[in-house]
Amino acid sequence: MPKPVGRPPKPVEQKRRAGNPGKRPLPDTVIAIPTSSLVPEPHRPLGQAGRQFWDRIWNVGFTWISPQMDIELLQIVAEQIDA
Repeated sequence: MPKPVGRPPKPVEQKRRAGNPGKRPLPDTVIAIPTSSLVPEPHRPLGQAGRQFWDRIWNVGFTWISPQMDIELLQIVAEQIDA
């Protein structure tokens, strides 16, 4: 089998981030992460610093943070900030 010539192709995510400079059609996004535009309530009480972190993360990162997958991790981080 002959060895490929040239550079390997650029990943699709990198092309999207750059605004698709080649203007070639890109494949649709395969994985959709469930998101929420509402700030969920923490599972356990938080102090002032932890609550500020909690609200800021959910308000800014609502497009990439999943309430089903990331909520417990964010709860732990907020509790560590309070400690």
